[in-house]
Amino acid sequence: MQSCELTHQQRDRFLAGELTSADRRTVLEHLVGGCADCRAHFAGHLSPGRRRAASGAGYEETSERVSDSLAKLIELRDRIEVERRAAADLFERFRAYPPKRQWTLIRNSRRVDTAEFFRLVVEAGYQAIYDEPRRTLELAEMARTIAERLDTASYSAALCADLRSRAWRHIGNARRALANLAGAAKALEAARGELELGTGDPLEEAEQLYFESSLLRAERRLDEALRRVRRARRLYSILGETHLAGHMDLAEASILQVMGRDAEALERLRRAIRKIDPERDSRLALAVRHNLAWALQAAGQVEEALAALAELRPRYFELGDRLTLLRLRWLEAQIYRQQGRGDEAETALREAMEGFAAAETPYEVADVALELALLLGERGETAQVRALAAETLQIFRSLGVEREAIAAWLLFQQAIEAEAVTAALVESLSRYYQAAKHQPGLRFELGA
Repeated sequence: MQSCELTHQQRDRFLAGELTSADRRTVLEHLVGGCADCRAHFAGHLSPGRRRAASGAGYEETSERVSDSLAKLIELRDRIEVERRAAADLFERFRAYPPKRQWTLIRNSRRVDTAEFFRLVVEAGYQAIYDEPRRTLELAEMARTIAERLDTASYSAALCADLRSRAWRHIGNARRALANLAGAAKALEAARGELELGTGDPLEEAEQLYFESSLLRAERRLDEALRRVRRARRLYSILGETHLAGHMDLAEASILQVMGRDAEALERLRRAIRKIDPERDSRLALAVRHNLAWALQAAGQVEEALAALAELRPRYFELGDRLTLLRLRWLEAQIYRQQGRGDEAETALREAMEGFAAAETPYEVADVALELALLLGERGETAQVRALAAETLQIFRSLGVEREAIAAWLLFQQAIEAEAVTAALVESLSRYYQAAKHQPGLRFELGA
């Protein structure tokens, strides 16, 4: 049970119907959270005798409406609490099962058909998006199966539409992460259609805008992506969701970096750090600080980048997953290069490249290999560059990289043989592989 956070003034203005919609939402969520003091206070003020004694028909009408809403909210809160406990117990068993058995449970057991179990499945999938997008997609498909069976009499047709929309959104986001942009677009279109049938919850709309922005960024429709993410941030800010507004600042910074607007991106990252709550999402808090350190070193502000990294380093190891630690090693290589510590930069880049190959992320392999080739080329180690290019091509082929991406690498090998590798060529190839990751079939054009 949470402690009371409301002032007497907030309580009185709530009863009088004088609060904004965002402030009313805060009060109602506080009540649903189970504050006994506030529930007793409102119950006394909203009793029939107190309503008759109150002056003004407006007060009576408002208090009756609030009383009805409060009664329904309290009833819903009690039911949700029971559902939450049951779903948590079931989910603990579910997560220990292998995927095949999880699907058996999802398809055959109606015990999973609750909004709370649905939420747990979606959240587990979203947490996996960084390292296991295929797992994210599988869990989102499971969530959709649940959402399509939910009892509209228990949850209302509009709420069920919201949940179906959420499942489709997460399917779309996972497909985007897996470079299936056409499939992602179809899923987000389905999500938008369900959202039109839903409750109108602005939080659902904001998440939809964010996922649409992520897809548009992958498609390199950057102006549209920027508009979507800014609309999402405005909604989160209006609702008092500072943490989620900070997430949108991080997303906007990523778009601005692709657009080459680095100074604006740095400002957004600093703003995001002030908003994102590490207690609420430690991985997101790490991501924004990592991106800031990366942006600082790219801007030549090495001392600031080092200070940020020194503070951040323990958090990488707290999370401890493979890709997070590989990104740390890559960032360290960038800083070593800035400091003129070539041997250490080479070691870090080779370790990062080997790790990304083992993780089967070929486009990260390409990016790191290009940086390493540039470093070796600057030192005149042409034979090492040739060997690196051949090794990278072998990795591409073993991981089934598309022929257009392999063709681009063959052009790079030709440039090596002709001793025509330049920083401009490496930069063009780096931009190409970043785009090709999300656009299958994309061809390389020098300078594009």
